[in-house]
Amino acid sequence: FGEHWHEHLQFFYFTRGNALIRCGGREYRVGRGDVLIINSNELHYGENTGERLEFWLVRVDLGLIRGFGPDPCQTKYVLPLMHNRILFKNLVTGDAAFRSCVRRIISEHTQRKKGFEIMLKGEVCAAVALLIRRHIRSVETPEETARRLQLTARFNDLLAYLEEHFREKTDLDR
Repeated sequence: FGEHWHEHLQFFYFTRGNALIRCGGREYRVGRGDVLIINSNELHYGENTGERLEFWLVRVDLGLIRGFGPDPCQTKYVLPLMHNRILFKNLVTGDAAFRSCVRRIISEHTQRKKGFEIMLKGEVCAAVALLIRRHIRSVETPEETARRLQLTARFNDLLAYLEEHFREKTDLDR
């Protein structure tokens, strides 16, 4: 997939093959059993580096874990996540509990047994809690987040231009 970003959190769970994923300003070589986290509004790119690549993509809607009214959980964790102030490490390795949680999310979603929606909500909450406990990269102030998001938005015009004009000769002196 080409370079892009979006406003939701994603988990890539790789089940076969190898890939190169670029996100958070770093490159990661991933393979079977690896889990990669894409933070909200994080520019990312991926390419297959082997014969056959298979992965699950879990898109996390943080609204799923948001309550109806203010509570300590929402104030301390959910709102900072929704405002993109808590950033997770991208590559999660050696965390069997988190990987197992991601597999249960996938299983509940694919099997769709009675009550799977409640189980999904619970597993998503557990996955986010494990990330908060073990895999936070940084917690930003509102000003730091605004600066980072403004910088990311500037890339949007550049990427759109490159996509539209990639076959044309480019003059860097202009």
